[in-house]
Amino acid sequence: MAAALISDPQENILAWPGDVITVIQAPEKSSVFAATSTNLQVPFGAERRDLAQAIAKAGGLLDLRADPEGVFLFRFESPAAVRALAVPDLGKEPGESSPVLCHLNLRQVEGYFLAERFPVQDNDLIYVANAPMSELQKFFTLLGSITGPVIGGTVVLHGTH
Repeated sequence: MAAALISDPQENILAWPGDVITVIQAPEKSSVFAATSTNLQVPFGAERRDLAQAIAKAGGLLDLRADPEGVFLFRFESPAAVRALAVPDLGKEPGESSPVLCHLNLRQVEGYFLAERFPVQDNDLIYVANAPMSELQKFFTLLGSITGPVIGGTVVLHGTH
């Protein structure tokens, strides 16, 4: 609403002596989670925020854990936007907003340009999927933490004789 007042002065109202004006700032935010450096709610400032900025604010994709092909944005869209996107309307009631899932592939160069042009809105959820091999990597890390001290202890014991 504040952006509308700033961009279009005709949206402004006149105030008279004795008028009481209460301004409540509800911070806009989006949530970024999963295979990023930090899972967090990204607060918006007065500036426009795009998908690339939101991911960067969360520390970016984790090299060994994230799947660059699996970046998703979830939001609720108006019925008009759902029709324009030509996706199924999943709203429960006529005229109700509908959940929409957007998929971005950052393995392709076009994905980076799209991320810089894709506006993030209040209450968007951004999810970065784990890489297919990350679960196997976690297993080997766990296995190494269990067997490492045993193997290291064996070497130390044999080295003292």
